[in-house]
Amino acid sequence: MFDVFSAQDYLWEVVGTLEPPFRGICSYVLTDKMFQKGCGGSEHHHNYEGGLMIHTAEIMKLCMANTDINHNVLATAVIWHDYHKIYEYKWNDKENKVDKLDYRKMIGHVAGSFGEFWSLTEEMDDLKKEDRLAIAHCMLSLS
Repeated sequence: MFDVFSAQDYLWEVVGTLEPPFRGICSYVLTDKMFQKGCGGSEHHHNYEGGLMIHTAEIMKLCMANTDINHNVLATAVIWHDYHKIYEYKWNDKENKVDKLDYRKMIGHVAGSFGEFWSLTEEMDDLKKEDRLAIAHCMLSLS
C-alpha cells in the first residue's frame, strides 16, 4: 500500500527510467500541485486529498509488472489517464469531504486529460507519431 509520499516517490522512480521525451511529458503532470493534492474520486475509491496520486501509483505498479509492453508508452498513459480529475473533484476541508465540480459533467476527466495531452504533444518533434497514438489509445482504454 502507498501513502501520498511513497506514491509520489514511486511515480518519480518509474519516470526516472523513461526515455526522453516521455520523462518530460510525465513530469508535466507530476509537478502539478493540483495533481499532488488531487482526489481520486468522490465516493468510492481514493476519495481524499492525495488520493489521485495514490490511485495513479497503484495502477502504475500493476502495469509495470507486465514486461511485454513498451513501458515508456504505458507509464505515460497511466500518469495522464486520470489527470483531469483535478478539475472534477476538490477536497472540502470545512466539511471533510470531496466536492464534485461542474467540470465533471460538462467535460469529464477522460476527455480533458486526453485533450491536454494531445495539445501538449502536438508539436513535439521527438515524440514519434505511433507512440503518441499508442499513449492516447492506452489513456482512453484505461479510463
